[in-house]
Order: sequence, then C-alpha cells, then structure tokens
Amino acid sequence: MGQSCRKPRQTGPMNRERAFQLLFRRKTFAAVWHWLERLGVPVRDRRDVSQEVFLAAYASFPTYNPLRARPERWLNMITVHIAAHYRDRALHRREDLTPGDLLDDTVDETPGAYEELEAHQARLLVLELLHEIDIDTRAVLIAHDIDEIPMAEIAEQRGIPLSTAYKWRTRAKAQLREAVSIGNRSAAICRWDPWHRD
Repeated sequence: MGQSCRKPRQTGPMNRERAFQLLFRRKTFAAVWHWLERLGVPVRDRRDVSQEVFLAAYASFPTYNPLRARPERWLNMITVHIAAHYRDRALHRREDLTPGDLLDDTVDETPGAYEELEAHQARLLVLELLHEIDIDTRAVLIAHDIDEIPMAEIAEQRGIPLSTAYKWRTRAKAQLREAVSIGNRSAAICRWDPWHRD
C-alpha cells in the first residue's frame, strides 16, 4: 500500500508565528476584498477600508489567541467590525469642499447651455436682420460696432466725412431697431444686441 503524498492536516492549535504568516499574505488580501464586497463597501472605498482592516489586525495581533479562533475567522470579525463603522461614518459624513465664506468667490458665472443657446439664436437673428438694412449704413455699423474699427478710419476708407460716417451708423441702428420691432423680436435680440443699450 503506497503512502499518501498529501501533507498531514494540522489538528492541534496553530502557533502565533504561523497565524501571522496566514494573516498577512496575498491570498488573505483577496479574501478581505471579497468580504468587503459582500458587506456592501463600494469599490471606490474598498482599498482604503481593507487597509484599515489590516492596520487594525496588525495593531491588535498581540491580543490574538490561536486557541479561540482560526486566523481567517479572527480577521473576518475585524473586517465586519471595520465595515460596520465605515457604513456609520458614510451615513453621517458631510463634505465641505470649500469654507462657506469662499463660496461666493468660487461660483461659476459662465452661462449655462440654455443661455448659450438663446444667445446663439439671438446672434443669428441679429445677423439675419442686418441684411435688411441699407448696405452702406450696414457696412459702417458692422465695421465700427462688431469689428471695432475706429470711426475715423472707416470714414477715410469710404472717402466720406467723419460726420457722415456717424450719421450712417445712427441710421443703421435705427433701421435695425425697426426691423427688430416689426416681428416683436426685441426680447430675444436684447440678450445679444450690442446696440440695444446705445
């Protein structure tokens, strides 16, 4: 009859050195990860909570008694305890990202998607309405108010007196306002219209 190649099972109590080796090995890390998963600890926090488990186990290992529980069972009890405290902390945790007095300084004042869409539509409408204005006066208005070319330069380019350039701009603004009011579109236009407040 051949002898068995299997290692004999340990039937007596485990010594503390062997228990320490079993507790702090790669396979045990995987077991704690699995226990935390079953205890409902989210993946984002599982690494931190498992670290707490092993720190607690290392700190309390001098009190571990191999006669009372197997090392895996003892570590499982610590894991359950740490996970319960994690859930309690998560229920009562409030995170203040910034102190209350700084909130006014950090408010994002950029327009939202809806405001940007409205402004874009108003801009398209203004550009469409500009085509209803006399071509010469429209060119002066666009050159000065949109392209920001000085009025003296515009007058020189067109070969007209400076006063005439200003008159053409005034006439173009009046025509634009008239085109806006015809379709009762002033509310939409005023969000973007650079001439609305002039």
